[in-house]
Amino acid sequence: MQDHNENINKGPLSWMARNPVAANILMVVLLVGGFLISTRITKDVFPSFTVGAITISVSYPGATPEEIEKSIVNVIEDSLESVDGIKETAVKISPGTTQLTLTLHDYVDENKVLQDVKAEIDRISTFPKESERPVIALRLRHVEVLNVLLYGNKDYQILRYWADIIKDDLSQSPLIANVEVEGAKEFEIHVEVPQDNLRKYGLKLEDIATVIGDMSIELGGGTLKTRAGDILLNVDERRDYAAEFADIVVRTNEDGSRLMLEDIATISEGVEDVTRWSEFNGEDTLFLAIYKNESNDPVTVANAALKIINYYNEILPGDIRLEVRNNLSDIYKDRAETLINNAVAGVLLVFVCLAVFLRPSLALWVSLGIPTSILGGFWFFIPFDLTINVITMFAFIVTLGIVVDDAIVVGENISSWQDRGKPAIEAAVCGIREVAIPVVFSVLTNMLTFLPILFVPGMMGKIWAGLPLIVIAVFSCSLLESLFVLPAHLSHQKKVLVEENAVYSWWKEPIKFICQKQDIFNKAFLYFVEYRYGAFINYVIKNRYVTVAIGIALLFCSISYALSGRLGFDLMPRAESDYAFAEATMPAGAPQHEIDRIKNHLVDAAKEIIAENGEEKLSKGVYARISEDSIQIRAFLTDANTRPITTEEFTNLWREKVGVIPGVETLSMLSDRGGPGSGKGLTVFLSHRDTDVLNLAAADLAYFLQEFPEVGDIDAGISNTRRQFDLKLLPLAGQLGFTSRDIASQVRAAYEGVIALRQQRGTNEITVRVRLPENETLLAYFEDLVLRSPSGQEVLLRDIVQVIDTMAEAKIIHDNGRKSIQVTANINPSSATSMLMRSVQANILPELMVRYPGLHWRFGGRQQDMQESTNTMIYGLLFSLLGIYALLAIPFKSYTQPFIIMVSIPFGIVGSILGHMLLGHSLSVISIFGMVALTGVVVNDSLVLIDFANIRRLGGQDCYTAIRQAAIQRFRPILLTTLTTFMGLMPMMFETSKEAVMMVPMAISLGFGVLFATFITLVIVPSFYVILEDMHDAIRGFWK
Repeated sequence: MQDHNENINKGPLSWMARNPVAANILMVVLLVGGFLISTRITKDVFPSFTVGAITISVSYPGATPEEIEKSIVNVIEDSLESVDGIKETAVKISPGTTQLTLTLHDYVDENKVLQDVKAEIDRISTFPKESERPVIALRLRHVEVLNVLLYGNKDYQILRYWADIIKDDLSQSPLIANVEVEGAKEFEIHVEVPQDNLRKYGLKLEDIATVIGDMSIELGGGTLKTRAGDILLNVDERRDYAAEFADIVVRTNEDGSRLMLEDIATISEGVEDVTRWSEFNGEDTLFLAIYKNESNDPVTVANAALKIINYYNEILPGDIRLEVRNNLSDIYKDRAETLINNAVAGVLLVFVCLAVFLRPSLALWVSLGIPTSILGGFWFFIPFDLTINVITMFAFIVTLGIVVDDAIVVGENISSWQDRGKPAIEAAVCGIREVAIPVVFSVLTNMLTFLPILFVPGMMGKIWAGLPLIVIAVFSCSLLESLFVLPAHLSHQKKVLVEENAVYSWWKEPIKFICQKQDIFNKAFLYFVEYRYGAFINYVIKNRYVTVAIGIALLFCSISYALSGRLGFDLMPRAESDYAFAEATMPAGAPQHEIDRIKNHLVDAAKEIIAENGEEKLSKGVYARISEDSIQIRAFLTDANTRPITTEEFTNLWREKVGVIPGVETLSMLSDRGGPGSGKGLTVFLSHRDTDVLNLAAADLAYFLQEFPEVGDIDAGISNTRRQFDLKLLPLAGQLGFTSRDIASQVRAAYEGVIALRQQRGTNEITVRVRLPENETLLAYFEDLVLRSPSGQEVLLRDIVQVIDTMAEAKIIHDNGRKSIQVTANINPSSATSMLMRSVQANILPELMVRYPGLHWRFGGRQQDMQESTNTMIYGLLFSLLGIYALLAIPFKSYTQPFIIMVSIPFGIVGSILGHMLLGHSLSVISIFGMVALTGVVVNDSLVLIDFANIRRLGGQDCYTAIRQAAIQRFRPILLTTLTTFMGLMPMMFETSKEAVMMVPMAISLGFGVLFATFITLVIVPSFYVILEDMHDAIRGFWK
């Protein structure tokens, strides 16, 4: 007996159980420390992360896409082949400009890759003289807090004036990182020189631009040292406004007279000559985007910005207004409120489950593990550099029910030792020691199976990376609490809290009534377990082979149904936006009146639907934005609880009202733009050396896609062509000394203008452009353009070149160094994406490959992300299974018993699939996240069950009796851990708001997976346990 007592007193578990002060200090550190840290953590809607991309922008004014491709893009692509860390390259070439986007591999040093890219491009010496130097930068993720519309019935210059003032005022706030006026035309000073004046004075536009650049500078001249001190020298001829350029001396004649710029040119303030403008409810509009620093929360930043916006709304002229759109702080508050409500509901449901099955005092101490573990999890925010956002808040919800599982096992086992008559401290020590090993390894399996989410590639992985870190942190705190804090609390309860009669004497009548009812329930429950479930498990084990056969049949049926595609599979669940979106692409170079016609048709159709469906109750206005050949319309809708029809219904009505529009290349309409899972449902990149073959293949693919009823808004991606004049030099050009560069330079100067200088004026960059008057750049005067030879002789353009009227590509796309076309389409419902992808890959694309030899293809966009994420999670699942096997084999010291425990894993996946079917959700990559994480959670009950059976077999019981008794004894904790996990997730599973749509599939996978796996644990696992013993007996009999 003395040896037994000495053994009981040894070890950290026993020491902590006997020292409640140490246990309470540990609990206070986790609770109070975690709370204090949580008040200092940055709050945001989504996690902060880097985009992992580098952009290279090159401007080549006046150049065609084909010219840019040959002289710039191909050279850059070749130079970047030696740079490590680049995953993909994407190039978009438009007239006069190109942008290369380099997507980097995950976990590379982005700054090092950036420096390598800059070094390679700096070595290039063959760029055209007229092109500007490449601008190379990391693509930064700016967090928009507010979008503000500044609109009114005013001239553009007046709107821009107020926009700049408001921008400057907003930028003064230390909370606001940046303010951008999006879609605005850049300011220019136009110096327009008629050809007659150029000819009269023997000048070229380039000559005038050079003079302006030389005469409009502010340049330091050094320092003059004197006895009185140093005097700074400065040449100040800087000019900022149009009127200040008038007195520039273009030429000084021999007689001393001077030719002033105002004598030969019209100088005016203006904006760049691009087709770009926007309007809101028919009035000119500018769009202000307000960004925050990563260290500030959106609510604080939005409040600071709104204070300034409200001030300006009071002082702006009556016909100019500011209106806020897309307030990130509202989104943050809505999502935080949704998640907090779900968390509170989950905690209450978990506590109810505990209170029903456990004594009030035990339920209270077990429930205390929830705040202890969750607040303790905040200790890990700082070393992991995490923020409080929707993902980390959801991580806490995921752990709500799971986090008490180990506490339930420990508490229930200690309680059972107390019921056998053991003293409180001895019962606590015996109880915790008996289950410590399975509890530790069950928590380790939980942690292990969340780890694969850390390695999901791309943007998806960066968004979700915080979830496994928080889950592991919370589980770690939960393990500490269940091993070292809970036993100390249970071992030092007053006697009155342990003895049933004493409880009644110390508590008030309502508590006494609850305890009496609970006692009745527990007796009925124990009777059910002992006699009903006991009889059932006897029958199951006796018919174990039939039981297992039925289970395997159910497993294959469920998985086959999921793999058939009938349930659907998508990257992420989609959520409705608060606006309906339409985008029309016009033919390249479409005239202004045609763009206006299409824009008005789309806007009028939206307004008609608004008028027919509640007007102000439905919509807050219609915003139109035109940029070159793209027309974008947003119909802003009221919030989801107010609008009489959904965004999807509005979009469908809008599509019907618009109909087929002649003269439009492509038309796309979306109801979920900007939300999780948004984007084109199908994206296929085609590449081929021959542009004509590439266009034919893209047209065929688009034609085949039309046969699918789920596919709409198909864009073949075929490059728009626009009219082009090719100039071929005639012999006379050479005789006069013209080179190709001379002619190209003067023609470009005439029609693009010559940039004399660029400089800052306030916060805006101003370009001074020298050009011909607009009326002299019309098509009718093209061939009459006067050029000046190197010797100063004037000649008409038509005399020295042959003009060939042809067509050229308006844009060119490269994908990983290949000339490509991007074929896109929307899929409705989005859950049909996976089945359609398989059909396209199996039937359509092979036929195109045969029809067009040398054609290459790949899925891009959402499909690429979905494939990469799914493949990663499949490898993650295999890794988890191997890890689980190792973690089970070690404590059981067996190679075969882990397989019994792992039987519950595939059946847990079946439960996840059935849950999606029951609640009407399609599968998604987020569902797969939940299924992989589920593999560790579902083995916990089986682990404890098999561990108890093994203990009984060591005590001399036979296999049949041991597993039966273990199943009966562990029925309550197994059922309770399942119910707490399910109840903790249940509010999120049944959440219908758009704020939670991204998290629901994972909650369903975990909740229903655990629920279904419990049935397997209590029915099929005992059968497998006995079948394994049958196999051992057969093998032993065979060898005998």
